[in-house]
Amino acid sequence: MSPELDGDGFFEDVEFDDATGFSVEAGWKWIGLHYTQLDYSSELYEDADAGSIGVRFSWQPGLRYR
Repeated sequence: MSPELDGDGFFEDVEFDDATGFSVEAGWKWIGLHYTQLDYSSELYEDADAGSIGVRFSWQPGLRYR
């Protein structure tokens, strides 16, 4: 998928190697927690951490939780 950071004239464009990672999510009713681990590496620059952690809220009109 060849990720690339475009420097837009401010700095040199950076090409990263393809990477694989993992994602975990757990939720209950209308709330969920998620975590993603993903690292990209480049020959010219230091590695980039593309992981994330967060909270998700979901809602469906007309649906009632009991």
